[in-house]
Amino acid sequence: HMRCNNSFVYDLFQALYKSSLTCPNCRRQSNTFDPFLSVSLPIPQRTRRPIYVTVVYLDAHPKQVKIGLLMNQSDTIHDLRCTLASDTKIPTSQLILTEVDSEGFQRTFHDEEPLGDLQESELYAIETPAPLGETETTTPPSPSNPGQFQTQFLTLLVINKLVTNAKGKRFGAPIVLQVPRDITYLDLQKDILHNMVHMLREGIIAQQLGVVFKLRVVEGLPEKCYLPYDVEHPLYMPTIDKALTANTADRGPAHVKLISEWDQQTKQCMVNTVEDNVEEHDSVQQVDMAY
Repeated sequence: HMRCNNSFVYDLFQALYKSSLTCPNCRRQSNTFDPFLSVSLPIPQRTRRPIYVTVVYLDAHPKQVKIGLLMNQSDTIHDLRCTLASDTKIPTSQLILTEVDSEGFQRTFHDEEPLGDLQESELYAIETPAPLGETETTTPPSPSNPGQFQTQFLTLLVINKLVTNAKGKRFGAPIVLQVPRDITYLDLQKDILHNMVHMLREGIIAQQLGVVFKLRVVEGLPEKCYLPYDVEHPLYMPTIDKALTANTADRGPAHVKLISEWDQQTKQCMVNTVEDNVEEHDSVQQVDMAY
């Protein structure tokens, strides 16, 4: 074999597989050697993937911070939620992970979903207030209700969207509210506008306003997705119950997502700026370099 295959290529790259067989009766051993020049090896796959998340804080400054994380391919949304809670100091019970695009809210993720389900879209981690549960109101007793009744509070996520010709584009940062469920439409609208005060023209908040925008419920009833403004308690509508049912405990704290839809003329009259400043954390560049 060496006489027939004598070359520097064989000297450098050839090796031999040794195969040994032993007879179980006589214990004699047979050895054979098989020459080879190459070995097939699997190419190692990336075991980690970059995840970029825009964190929306309740009270911190800056309000929106984009961070970068390196997560294992086998991790789940629950693992991502726990990592975010550790990095941001936001309890997992107050953290909602959702996709946001130019149209507004999209998917909100279950804890058991694999990270492989995440698409190359904007992922938001939104801090919500600690749940208030049910607290007693100061409504005086009545003959039909001899004791004080209980008021339920809802956590609402709101995104503003300009709607023109059946198309739309969101503006501003997501808004987080915790309101009593028996709130009126105009009071709910006022709470949303107060959270937009830095974007509105001077003096708008002090004016007596009618209905400024429509409120559409995400994941509500398809045929009744808009909150009626002519009922006393719009948050008690069946479409809200449907949205609450969709957002179960493994999708973060109970919440309802709303899209406030503005027309062009109203937005021009009331909104002065649509800045949506997001500060980029150093971890984004670190992840880019590592990956």
